[in-house]
Amino acid sequence: MKHFATIFVLLGLLASSPAYGQNSLLIAQTYALVDGAGVPYYGDSTTLAYNSQLLVNQKKTWNIDSTGSWYLDHRATDITYDANGNLLYQLSQTGNDINGWTNSHRFIFTYDNEGHLLSGLRENWNGTAWVMHSLTTYVYDANGNMLSYTQGSIRILYTYDAQNLLLMSISQQLDAGNWIDNTRVDYAYSPNSKTETTYTWENLTWKEYSRTTETFDGSGNMIQYLFEQWDGTAWANSYQTSHNYDANGNVLQDLAQDWNGATWVNSSLTDYTYDAENNLTYWIASNWINNTWQGSYRQFGVFNQENNYMSERSESWDGTSWFLVSYRNNYYAVLLSTHALAVADFKIFPNPANSAVTIQGAGLTQAMVFDQQGRPVRSQNLHSQGEETLQLGNLPNGNYILQVLGNDGKMGAKPLQIRR
Repeated sequence: MKHFATIFVLLGLLASSPAYGQNSLLIAQTYALVDGAGVPYYGDSTTLAYNSQLLVNQKKTWNIDSTGSWYLDHRATDITYDANGNLLYQLSQTGNDINGWTNSHRFIFTYDNEGHLLSGLRENWNGTAWVMHSLTTYVYDANGNMLSYTQGSIRILYTYDAQNLLLMSISQQLDAGNWIDNTRVDYAYSPNSKTETTYTWENLTWKEYSRTTETFDGSGNMIQYLFEQWDGTAWANSYQTSHNYDANGNVLQDLAQDWNGATWVNSSLTDYTYDAENNLTYWIASNWINNTWQGSYRQFGVFNQENNYMSERSESWDGTSWFLVSYRNNYYAVLLSTHALAVADFKIFPNPANSAVTIQGAGLTQAMVFDQQGRPVRSQNLHSQGEETLQLGNLPNGNYILQVLGNDGKMGAKPLQIRR
């Protein structure tokens, strides 16, 4: 039995509320796909709550079942941030407010002093405990350029020139403890274009695979995109897109064309319309059929006087007329109350560490260290004493993530370096 039809009452009250203003925030959203009769057959409805930083700290999602009834089945909660607004923690659960909630998965993030994301840990709930699913780590140079991205057995390495322009990226796969090259992308720049050339690693050498070229106007707007593939001896055209803009930099038209071996052939065309505030209020996509453009899909957008995106209506062409395929409604209000942050507050020192690290924090019950591949390499129960020492043993030099758990269920994590 579904108990959540009251969502329509909530949304109706929000829709009629005059509480709009410059500080209004999105507090609810409904999206639905409809059948030929205009009856929703799939959709979701979301409500949002905010913390004292005006950042989302809880998100509840309703879904629509085969009978057309709405039911609450998912929420993201305990969403927490640091003082700079960087996301630190998010817990996802399934269930409802009446029968209770069950853990699904959670994310834990760490940052450096400049706000660069250092790690993202995902853990899944197996019914009794959290199990590591994946760990993504990032490394930056002194200029803030990302040098590497690593997730499990995949990593990408980046190199830059003296002007901090990206020159090359190499994707690698971990195999028997060794990183093996997979693909490479070279980047080249001119005053009005950028070229990306992709290679694959085959038979101990790099082989040309594809190439893209983006051309820009004097305002930095991309006016052409060209995709080519290597045919074994030379670069061959595949497809291209062309783009037109108005004086405000809004794209007015996108034209896509395919190469038939001798000339460019029209494929699709999208036209865009904006209001006086440069809000996108209408776009229509057309296909090239029998040497003429035939509309296939279009979308209408409505904004309020504060330029909040209020509603969206999408329609498709069936050959004789337009029919509704989906709609979206957004609801805004001035935030009247906020929620406090909820994250485990702790300190670690020294960092870099040698043989041990001291953990300071009230009510902490567990500490765990993860390596760069997301594997737990050290775990220790804590006794809520405010300050305890975690022995690092013979862990090799490198970068790690130190995660703590509080007796109130709050989580926290910080990057840890071991240097000897």
